[in-house]
Amino acid sequence: MSKAQAQRCSRLIASFQVSNVRFRAGDVHSWAVATGCFEMTPW
Repeated sequence: MSKAQAQRCSRLIASFQVSNVRFRAGDVHSWAVATGCFEMTPW
């Protein structure tokens, strides 16, 4: 993963955590895998 990708994923993950009342854990997991950010997610 490039540094730019990592920074983008960090921002996306942070925004998901802020708005996570709208997402079940499974949805976030699927999103993380689909976007290639899975290895950075804390769950």
